[in-house]
Amino acid sequence: MRLAPAAAAVRLFDAASGTALGTAQMARIELRNVTKRYGNTVAVQNVSFTGAGNEFYGLFGPPLSGKTTILRLILGLETPDEGQILIDGQPVNHIGPAARSIAMVFQNLALSLEDVWSGPRAEGYQDDQHITWRVEGRAGTAKGSIGWPNGAASTLSYASQNATGGQWVTPTGDSMWFPQAFISVMEQLQLAVATGTPPALSVADNVKTVALIEAGYLSMTEARTVRLSEISTH
Repeated sequence: MRLAPAAAAVRLFDAASGTALGTAQMARIELRNVTKRYGNTVAVQNVSFTGAGNEFYGLFGPPLSGKTTILRLILGLETPDEGQILIDGQPVNHIGPAARSIAMVFQNLALSLEDVWSGPRAEGYQDDQHITWRVEGRAGTAKGSIGWPNGAASTLSYASQNATGGQWVTPTGDSMWFPQAFISVMEQLQLAVATGTPPALSVADNVKTVALIEAGYLSMTEARTVRLSEISTH
């Protein structure tokens, strides 16, 4: 793995008028003897380098050499097992991503596709209502259908070079994700009443789910990490 610097001045302009807004100040980033392990696998071992402020750097190396892991460590998505990460001279090992003012664009972005069709194409055509989906991720692909509203079983297929050798795997089942997602809570309550046992999902569970949604909205509004403990469930 090799680090290649390239000096650059980052100048900001107003997109509408073209007026110069000044020069952006890029932080100095330093890694000191950083090591990251995942179980028995060493992803990054004793890495040290300094990225001076207002410079661009290229991180080169073969697959699985630790390039993405180093970026995730700098961003704060991972915590080093050994060593120290500094931004503008300040240690940030235990500072979360939101407080680091750093952004990252992944080398491959996930692509999500959905196809929802309701009703026949036109009068005289057979009804073909369906919901299908496909997700292209960094490590594999998944696709399927949701068995609504005609009662067909939902489907799921996935493929990954690491997990399936690139072959499509299709688990079988006769369940529906919709509308049973809404029916099952009532079914559990009816079963609990009939058998005298506690329901699998309690009112408290539902309240926590709503609190989680509220925390998500608050996080987007205030652009910060929101802990679930900040949302009252009483």
